[in-house]
Amino acid sequence: MLRFAVNYLSRGISKRCYNTLTETGKDIIKVYLMQNEKRISPWHDVPIWNDGAATINIVNEIPYKLNQKYAVSKNEQYNPICYNLKKDLQNHTRRKTIKREFTMFNYGMVPQTWYDSAFIDQKMNLCAEDDPLDVCELGEKELEIGEVCRARVLGAFCVLDRNKFDWKIFMLNEVEANAKKIFTAEDYERHNPHKLERIMNWFNKYKMSQFSTSNALLLDSKILSVGETLEVIRAANKTYAELISGKRAAKDSFWLSTSI
Repeated sequence: MLRFAVNYLSRGISKRCYNTLTETGKDIIKVYLMQNEKRISPWHDVPIWNDGAATINIVNEIPYKLNQKYAVSKNEQYNPICYNLKKDLQNHTRRKTIKREFTMFNYGMVPQTWYDSAFIDQKMNLCAEDDPLDVCELGEKELEIGEVCRARVLGAFCVLDRNKFDWKIFMLNEVEANAKKIFTAEDYERHNPHKLERIMNWFNKYKMSQFSTSNALLLDSKILSVGETLEVIRAANKTYAELISGKRAAKDSFWLSTSI
């Protein structure tokens, strides 16, 4: 069964317009990003930077009211956002047993980013997770699966995931950030006391239950500044560019073609 759902570039001035095409099977759902009636890749074809703006684009994978785990498939053609019922049953049960902080943010990824798993961070003495950067979008509006949103960088924290480091970027959609004058994690905390701490604690509990670690928050639970977070994003964008150009090789068979 196919289903269309129109998603304009959220709250942005850009003329780009996207919609989604959903394919449903017995145990799997695939959401494709579309532009001009063509399938495109949310990882490769959505630009990371907005010209002259203090925002970047993000692609949402999990709306904040949803408990199912949708994620961009790095290996499949056009990199659809997929939900695998059988694969997610165990994680779904685990997320339900832990306090539902997932309802507090939209969860997605930063396009045109990637951390090479061969890279070892000297401070943490850990390898990277071999994925695009993850985003916790903190706005009041529930973003749809596959929705592309212009957002401001507020900060970041790092978690342990399968003995690798995994950055989570705090972001807020551009319109809400400008309206409330929220440009840093500290600004956000003044409007929403202790919310960032609760989100980080949720990730800590989830990763601890998933991988039997005593503490999954790295770097002493530090939230990076905006400047430090932008350095993380630029580094991941650089290694992504090297992946696309062939200077770096991925361990897996990623689908790396562009459709635009």
